[in-house]
Amino acid sequence: MNPFTEQRIDELLSILTHDCRKIREVLSDGEWDLRSPHVLMRPKVYPDGNQWCALYGDNLQHGVCGFGDTPEGACADFDYNWRNQKAECNT
Repeated sequence: MNPFTEQRIDELLSILTHDCRKIREVLSDGEWDLRSPHVLMRPKVYPDGNQWCALYGDNLQHGVCGFGDTPEGACADFDYNWRNQKAECNT
C-alpha cells in the first residue's frame, strides 16, 4: 500500500469511529427515554391555564405532577418530580 492510501484509510476509520460513537450516544438517549417515568407511568397531559400539566393520580394533592410551557416541558418536570417528590404524611 502506498502512504497516500494508508493515510486516507486512517482518515476514513477516524470518521467512522466518530460517527459510530455519535450513533451509540443517540441510541443510548433513546433507550433512556423509554425508561422515563412519563413513558412508563403515562400521566394525563393536558393544558392548564397558560401551561401544560402532566398528572399521575386523582388530583394535584395526592398525585405526582409536572408543569411546563410545552407538553415536553411538563413531562420533563413530571420526571423530575417523580424521582424527587417526597410523600407528606399527616399522622
